[in-house]
Amino acid sequence: MEALTRQIRHRLENHKSCTIFEKDLGRVWPYVDAAREERFAAIKAYAKARGWSATFLDPGIRVTFRRLPEAKTGASRR
Repeated sequence: MEALTRQIRHRLENHKSCTIFEKDLGRVWPYVDAAREERFAAIKAYAKARGWSATFLDPGIRVTFRRLPEAKTGASRR
């Protein structure tokens, strides 16, 4: 999970968003159709804890992370 966090944080330093695809998401949150909603909730909680939002595009295929407005000041960065 730390590698994924570093990847997203690094991208968000210079860009408005960071899109992560299933092959990378699946390393941390394996896709199980029966637990789809729990997986989405876990990814959203992960993003929120780091001051990011998570938008699901093509559900189960990619997630776009963005800094939350209050995170731009660095107040919520870890």
